[in-house]
Amino acid sequence: MTGYDQLDGVHIPWQRLTTAYGRGTELPALMAARAYEKIAPLIEHQSTLWQVTPTLSLYGIRLPAAL
Repeated sequence: MTGYDQLDGVHIPWQRLTTAYGRGTELPALMAARAYEKIAPLIEHQSTLWQVTPTLSLYGIRLPAAL
């Protein structure tokens, strides 16, 4: 396995990825808590996708398999 197959929340530089309201530092905890209603406005705001959106989407797709 290489590349996206090994994607996990630990190795993603969340503090470097921007959201609609700042940095993505809190996203791993929100994903673990399944707080999707709090995540949605961070990754999409007024039809704008943010820097964190593709990374969180890939991580989010893989998350259910890890739970």
